[in-house]
Parts: sequence; structure tokens; C-alpha cells
Amino acid sequence: MIIVRLFVDVTGTGTAQIYDMISWTPFTFLPVFIAVAGARHFKCNVYVALWCCLALTNPTWGNIADTITEGTSLHFLFVPLTGVTYTSTVIPPLILVGVLAFVEKKIEKILPDTVRPLLLPVICTAIMVPLTICVIGPVSSVVANGLAYAYQAAYNVIPWLTNAVLAFFWQIFVIFGVHWSFTPVALAELETAGYSLFQPMCAIAVCAQTAACFAVFLKSRNKEVKGVAISAAATGLFGITEPAIYGITLRFKKPFFCGAAGAAVGGIICSLFGTRYFTYAGLAGFLTIPNAIYDSVAQKTCEALGTATPAFSSGVFGAILGTVVACIVSVVLVFVVGFEDPVEENKKDVIEENDVATVGVVAAEAVEAEVEG
Repeated sequence: MIIVRLFVDVTGTGTAQIYDMISWTPFTFLPVFIAVAGARHFKCNVYVALWCCLALTNPTWGNIADTITEGTSLHFLFVPLTGVTYTSTVIPPLILVGVLAFVEKKIEKILPDTVRPLLLPVICTAIMVPLTICVIGPVSSVVANGLAYAYQAAYNVIPWLTNAVLAFFWQIFVIFGVHWSFTPVALAELETAGYSLFQPMCAIAVCAQTAACFAVFLKSRNKEVKGVAISAAATGLFGITEPAIYGITLRFKKPFFCGAAGAAVGGIICSLFGTRYFTYAGLAGFLTIPNAIYDSVAQKTCEALGTATPAFSSGVFGAILGTVVACIVSVVLVFVVGFEDPVEENKKDVIEENDVATVGVVAAEAVEAEVEG
């Protein structure tokens, strides 16, 4: 959808609605993707994990949650239910699958072999879905909202330092695979304020790391390194930096920290313009810069939440300038600091050296034979 908006205005058309639907689908059903990955990691039944996470994203629960939010009091047994929904969430389904693996093993030992295939999925789902709705989900929601408020509080006090620290460490979070756990923070920001202060920093960190990878491509004289670098940098354009990190920047160490430093500088610039994202970006990066545009839709949302201000209009300029500066700083640092570029073996020279050595051996054998003769 972002790519379409860059070239043609399709706002309010059926085209926009279709592409919006497509772009949101993976994040609406993110718990389902986590179910598959989590089941493989925790070594539990993937179909039971899918069943549990599909129940969390079932529209029926969304309707129930809406009635609770509107004031209807509902209980599961004796536990009061909250209006927490689970579409686009990371932590609740991840914890669910981890606990499911433990519960599944315990129940498997108890059930006889004859009824295990039938009863094990039913019992596990009957336990885990209510447990998530009653305990795991509400607790995760409180923690996510707490993180969002903490970030906003720190931003209100020292915005430039808060942005610099977050942008610098973002790709380190990616290394440890915990970056998706911040998704609820961004969603909580959008829900409570109509914008996200958090996501522009993620985008700048992605852009800076991509630029550092591209700098390695420009500076390296090794064909294999240049091939990997340009491929990884191209992937980074779409907000995916794992190939750049594991294939190039972290491999050579210094470029990784050059990208992190560039991101910190870009984050400071964003703080000067008060840059915000008014639309959620699943894979923040170069293509999500238009999310910082304070258009009429964003203005109405912020007005409804009481956060609207004309100053938001300059945020997109901060996103553009911050991204450009972050990329320039990253590239310059890579060229200044450098890295250990692997020496590429010249095959032609090796062949010529072998040929010379072979000629020498043959000549020596011929001289030796002549002397003996």
C-alpha cells in the first residue's frame, strides 16, 4: 500500500481498501504465525498451537471484548474478563505456546495411548485459551501499556536522548530476536494517542544499518563480500535487516556499530521535529516514511483522542532528514573506521605460479637425467 501511495493517490478507493487489507493481514493474524514458529521452537504439537492462537484471533472474541469494553461484566467461571484482544500481538501467543509445550507433556503422560490422540488437543486447548484470556493476555497488556507510557514519559523529559538510545540499540534487539516483543508498545501508542513515537526510530535504525551494509559493498574489494552486501542491502530497503546484520555488518563487527551510531544521530534529528508515525508499520524502513505524514485521517484520529496539534505536520520532514543523515553518517563511518576486508585469492596468479613451478620441476628432472646419462 505504501508503494502505491508513493506513485498515485488512491485514497478512499476500492484499490486502497484491498491493498490495506493485504498489508494488514499478516499482522492481524500474527499470533497464528507465532504459533507455527513457537511450536517448532518449544517442540509441541503445531496443530494444537494453531488451534489456540486461532481462537485468540477469532472475531467472536473480538465481539465479546467489545461488549466488555462497553461496560458489560462477564466472567469465566469466577474470573472477571477484560476487553483485551489478541490480533497483532506477540507476547501473549508466544507465552501461550511456551506454556502449552509444558502442559502438553504433562497431560501426555497421564492419558492412555488409546485416547491420547483425541483428548490431548481438546484438553490442552480448553486449558490454554482461557488461561491466556484470563491471565496471560491482561498481564501482557498492562506491561505493554506500561512500556509505552514509560517511553513517552522519557521522551517528554529528554526526547533527543530517548530517541538516540532507542535507535542505537534497536538492531541489537533484532540480533536477539526480541524486537517483535515491542509490537504491543507501538500498538498501545497508536491506540491511546493516535500516533507512535517509537516506530520512526525503528525505521531509522533499519535505514542506517542498510546504509552501513551498502557502504561495505562500496568499500570492499572482495567479489563474494560485494555480492552478499548488495543483496542484503536490497533486502534492507524493504525493512528486513537480518541478512545485512548476519551476512555483513555483524560479520565484520565495525560496520554494525557504524550503522547503530548513524541511527542514533538520525534519532536525535527526529526528536527536533517531533516525528511520529500515524499508521502502524509492520516492517519499518525506507518505504514507511509516508507513515509520518499528518494527513486528514491522522488529524481526525488525533482530534478524537485529544492529541492533535498543527506541529505534527513537520514530522515527515524530520523523518526524511533523519533518515538521510543517518544513512550518510553510517556510510562515512564505515569508510573512516573501515573493516577487515577478506583478501580475495587471485586464481590467475595461482595458476601462473603453478605453471612456473611445474616447468621448474620438469627442467630439473631433465638436467638430472642428462647428468646421469
